[in-house]
Amino acid sequence: MKRVLPILLTVSALVVAGCGSSSSGSSSASSSSSAAPAAAVVQSGLVPVTYQNIAISPAHITVKVGSTVKWTNKDMVDHNVTTTGGPVSFHSSDFGNGGTFSMKLTTPGVVHYICSIHPAEMIGTITVVK
Repeated sequence: MKRVLPILLTVSALVVAGCGSSSSGSSSASSSSSAAPAAAVVQSGLVPVTYQNIAISPAHITVKVGSTVKWTNKDMVDHNVTTTGGPVSFHSSDFGNGGTFSMKLTTPGVVHYICSIHPAEMIGTITVVK
C-alpha cells in the first residue's frame, strides 16, 4: 500500500496537468496573460513589505521612481535591510518586532537586498522604473 499511494498521487498529478494542457489554445493563453500582469504590477507611493516567518513578502516588487518602500518586522527576532547590488546602496539598523525601515527610491534600476542577519532565507529585489 505504501508503494501504491505515491504512484497514484503521481498519476493523478499527471492527469490533472494533462487536462490543463489539452486545451492549450485558451487555457495557456489566459494563464500566461494573467500571470504576466501580476508580475509586472507597478506600485507607487508608500509600498509595504513585510518581514514575517523569516521571509520577505512580497520578495520581489516593482515600484515607480520616487516611491517609498516601508519594511515592517512581524517576527520576534531582529531584521535589517541591506542592499547587495543595484543603483543605490543602504543598510538599515537592526529593527525588532513592530519596527520599520523606509527608503525612498529615486534611481531607476534593480535593487537587490537581504536581511544580513538571515541572508540565506531573506532575499528580495525591487525593480525601480520611471
